Amino acid sequence: MTIKLGEKIRELRKKTDHTQETLASLLGVTPQAISRWESGVGYPDMEMIPSIANAFHVTIDELFGYESDREKRIEEIISTCEKLQQENRLDEAIALLRDGLHEFPDNTKIMLLLGFVLTQYGWQNYGLKGSSKDGSPYTHYDVEYNASNVYLSEVISIFEHILDKGDIDTASKTAILSILSSIYPAMGKSERMKELANKQDPMLISREILLAQSSEGKERSEFVGKAILELLRNLVNTYILATVSRLDISRARTNELHMAVINMYETLFEDGNFGPEYLKLYDIHTWCMSNAAHDGDYEKAREYLQKVFEYYDKYVALRNSGKFRYTSAIFEAIEIDTQNLPMPSEIPLNALKEVLPEEFLDTIKGTEEYARLFEQ
Repeated sequence: MTIKLGEKIRELRKKTDHTQETLASLLGVTPQAISRWESGVGYPDMEMIPSIANAFHVTIDELFGYESDREKRIEEIISTCEKLQQENRLDEAIALLRDGLHEFPDNTKIMLLLGFVLTQYGWQNYGLKGSSKDGSPYTHYDVEYNASNVYLSEVISIFEHILDKGDIDTASKTAILSILSSIYPAMGKSERMKELANKQDPMLISREILLAQSSEGKERSEFVGKAILELLRNLVNTYILATVSRLDISRARTNELHMAVINMYETLFEDGNFGPEYLKLYDIHTWCMSNAAHDGDYEKAREYLQKVFEYYDKYVALRNSGKFRYTSAIFEAIEIDTQNLPMPSEIPLNALKEVLPEEFLDTIKGTEEYARLFEQ
């Protein structure tokens, strides 16, 4: 052990850019003492071991070379259990992981895999139950039955502990939250899941999706609709950014891509009641109008302009209505206060002239149909 310790001190000293002199000064010993330790002809007093470990910012186990052996053993446990899980030998995997936690208490890797295997075992052997109530079209959980699933209850305990520790990567955290979002509401603990969901960074983990998974009945329908809306808006904004930033795509082709987005809206809002999305449709048709006009396709540009007027008017009417509820199947549980929407004055129609060529404007000036475009 003395020789191994000396070799480790030399390795860590070089890794941390210490000379024998600087390390000796840090520890309050002579450079000759450092030299003797490293050559194996002497070794430090045991009371100095914590100071040496601190000097290199490592644990005492790492200083003695135990850490690599420890990690190797943990990886062996993980690898064996993952194979058992793939073979659906879940009882054996659970037993081995429990033994692993006795050997390495509070180890996050082992706890994480135990949580995943227990989830699989709990689902396969007991599952979660739910049914409709009083003729409602929404599903409600059988909380009493689900709460008796001791395996999934243990999953909650394990994953909550891991989240409290905070030493996991984003992918593992996402997996944990996804599982918890299915278990918690099924056991009548939706509020706890909503607490976790609302704490998440929306750039890393979708709060809307977690909230949807954390609910049931009409509330779930509302959260599902909101999640789809949020995903739709982000998808459309990113998609449009990708097309308008490509100079090698022709205006005509860009318009074709924009119309594919319109088709997506028409599919999701099958009854044509787009609500606040009228504003996005206004924007998309504005870009299409500008592209067509600059390409000299004035007939198409006028068609797009008519759509711009239509969606503008519908948005203004919506903004002034006070309350709005979607009527399409996916979004019908969502009601919004339209007073929180942008004011129509923030999107004046006469500003459209700025994106249109003069040649096109000359063809529609003086016509009653397009007079509002030139109003001040």
